[in-house]
Amino acid sequence: MFVSLGCSFSLGERLFYHRWKELYNDSESLKDFYTDGGDDVDSEAIWYKTTTKDLAYQSEHTACGLLAKKLGCEYILQGGTNKVNLIHIEDMFKVHDANPSRKIDFFVLQLTEVSRDLGTIKEIEQQFEKEEALNLLNNTIPVDTCKKIFHLNQVCKDKGIGFYVWSWQNELAYRLLSGEFGDAEDFFVKIEYEGKEYFSFNDMVAKSKLDLALNRVFGKYGATDGHPNLLFNEILCDSLFKKIRSK
Repeated sequence: MFVSLGCSFSLGERLFYHRWKELYNDSESLKDFYTDGGDDVDSEAIWYKTTTKDLAYQSEHTACGLLAKKLGCEYILQGGTNKVNLIHIEDMFKVHDANPSRKIDFFVLQLTEVSRDLGTIKEIEQQFEKEEALNLLNNTIPVDTCKKIFHLNQVCKDKGIGFYVWSWQNELAYRLLSGEFGDAEDFFVKIEYEGKEYFSFNDMVAKSKLDLALNRVFGKYGATDGHPNLLFNEILCDSLFKKIRSK
């Protein structure tokens, strides 16, 4: 058993678009289904069309859903900000220490947007002066997050639990790999594809020629969602599997 923690990127937000494409293989029918005959997807109305089978497809086709199938095991999924997910890990140590039948073999932690630890843009503007907010976002929070990640990696080592980290954005990935806090190569998962390595989802989107977001595949049907598509989840699954096997 393993644990996957992250934001909507780990939850596989709207991966069921791929299932809809299979069900509506005629492009005009699919576009009509997405947009209800209009020009753009209504992001709220989408959820009124989403069935339990769609959600099951979404769960099964996340990187960790694919990984669990490849490994032949179960996994637990938790979502939240970076700060919340790090707290989840500490809490799960206690819960699973008390329930050895639910032993955790490893954690997969996905790093999300740093600003989410402070709140929404509106909340940040209301609570902090501009310079204070910038210092928190560019220095205090990233540094504290990196220190906490290294600490939890050591705790996992002491407990005989694997610990693997990948990132949506570049900033925390670069900081972790900078050497400022220690050697992150042991636990950081670079995304590999055809002999090339990328530090994050955003890094891969910027440097590769692959269509890795949902809107790159489904934009012609009216979809605007920039979450990772099935191809990226498959690539990430392979990268995680390779990292785990190497350990």
